[in-house]
Amino acid sequence: MTLTLLEGAVDALHTYLAAAMAAKVISLNTRYSDTLPNIKTWYKGNTPISSPEFPSVALVGTGWTPKRQMAAALHVENEISLIVFYGHNDLEVRFDRLCRYAIGLIELCAAGEATLGYTVHFRGRVAVTDVLEAQPYLQGITIPVILDKAENF
Repeated sequence: MTLTLLEGAVDALHTYLAAAMAAKVISLNTRYSDTLPNIKTWYKGNTPISSPEFPSVALVGTGWTPKRQMAAALHVENEISLIVFYGHNDLEVRFDRLCRYAIGLIELCAAGEATLGYTVHFRGRVAVTDVLEAQPYLQGITIPVILDKAENF
């Protein structure tokens, strides 16, 4: 195995979440008696330069920290921000749906450790952004995730 570090972590998380999120949205809709739309677009590596489609998720690799070097492996923590974008003119609907997408992503990350091949940690503050655009009242919520793994050289 070769080191993949942050690129490998973002790729693994993107593949897993993109495959599992549609079923999670159905589950959230049942739980909350809501009609959350499926995620339309996944942005991998960074946030979009122009207005993002919504609902969408950006997986932003923010960095990695070496925790321990061993003879044949490097233990690293990959830092990734999941950013959900959603637009709606009703403030309460927009806030509720941002929170529900965040809950879904957190639940998927926690349940997916074996599939991902990483230990998942949530250590940072989940934060709602300011409204990004007046029309269509686009806003985001950021979920910091750490994917932890010893990678072989």
